[in-house]
Amino acid sequence: MNALAKIASDVGCAHNILPTLTIADAAHLLASWSDLAPARARKMRTALATAARILAPGGSPKTAAAGVVMDCPSLSRLLQASPASFGLSSGRMTSLCSELRYMLRRLGRHEPDRRGRPLAAPELQALFETLPKHRQLGIVDFLRYLDCHGICLGGVDDAVLAAYEVCCAARTLCSDPA
Repeated sequence: MNALAKIASDVGCAHNILPTLTIADAAHLLASWSDLAPARARKMRTALATAARILAPGGSPKTAAAGVVMDCPSLSRLLQASPASFGLSSGRMTSLCSELRYMLRRLGRHEPDRRGRPLAAPELQALFETLPKHRQLGIVDFLRYLDCHGICLGGVDDAVLAAYEVCCAARTLCSDPA
């Protein structure tokens, strides 16, 4: 176990060690999701195929899908270059990431969407409400992490911050998660 994984496990990070899942595996699972409307399922299949094409260029679609891991660190590579460099508009890239994020959440490989929900811990909510709006935006995700893991403000130290950064990198689809 490397040092960052140890920190994350010591603090109780939501990032569980999950078996490796590829885009091909996700496509097979997607086929079993009978609750999706046909149009939504088609968009998801297209998103998977697009991600595989971009992240494993040059091979056949099946080979590409089998070679790309379906997790946030792997898929975040999509955000390391401009959408145009992949032949996508910025709107299509936003849609692609939203579709991939939905699938990652459904597969338990992305942090849940907690936007708009109040913090459960009164001390964290009180701190949040005392901050000006621009400061709230900068710290809300970290406060949600503390809240979700039952960490009080007095328990925040370098190890908690390091674990938060590890979890962000492992379970958030964005160009700079932490």
